Amino acid sequence: MWLHLVCGLSKLNCQRARDCIVESFESVSRRFGFDHKFISSIPHDVRTISKHLNLQPSLEQYVCCPKCFSLYDIKIAPDDCGYQASSKGQPCGAGFFKKNTFLGSLKPELFSNYQKKKQIHHQSLIRLSRQRQPQVPILIFVTQSVTPWLKWFLNLHIVEECIDQWAHELEAEDSDFICDMAQGTVWKKLFPLKGAGSELCLRFSMFIDWFNPLKKKTAGKQSSIGLIALNCLNLPPCLL
Repeated sequence: MWLHLVCGLSKLNCQRARDCIVESFESVSRRFGFDHKFISSIPHDVRTISKHLNLQPSLEQYVCCPKCFSLYDIKIAPDDCGYQASSKGQPCGAGFFKKNTFLGSLKPELFSNYQKKKQIHHQSLIRLSRQRQPQVPILIFVTQSVTPWLKWFLNLHIVEECIDQWAHELEAEDSDFICDMAQGTVWKKLFPLKGAGSELCLRFSMFIDWFNPLKKKTAGKQSSIGLIALNCLNLPPCLL
């Protein structure tokens, strides 16, 4: 799990690393006669570990129009965008989907198994055209609702206690030494510290960035990925 979350290793490579470690354990246990029954209880997939640790985010995926960026539910999205800037305006008309050559080359039974596997992990963005050809969205928008995330976050052990304790520590710190923005004059005017036992007030900032994941190469392939994120400004160093 550390390789995936901290080092950014892909799920496939994490599984390969897991298999190498398990093979090493089995080799040592056979050589020295150790009990290796515990090996069978080691999860095979990073997603299984994430589920047990309650780290799997609840994500919502939408089909995004590549022209006007309107959002549609994948289950009911039409073939073309019907957005109109005004009641008398022309529909956008941009297509949402493109053929997937790889999936189209699979035999029906293999394609069915692939689609079922994706649906198990809630990742299926595949649909069939009227000609029964596999299609995938040209552009997708992935988001995480704030409400379920906030519920998950505040249900974690001692999170509220740590936030409240950190706020009081900052208030008691020497004003000549600033280590957190909450000690700033403007912050104190906007968000005065409330007494103990009062409601928990969280503050967020918005971060927006668009970048080319394939690096900036003039002659290279041009792609764009955007990120819009809310950052909680109340977190103490121990939760960062």
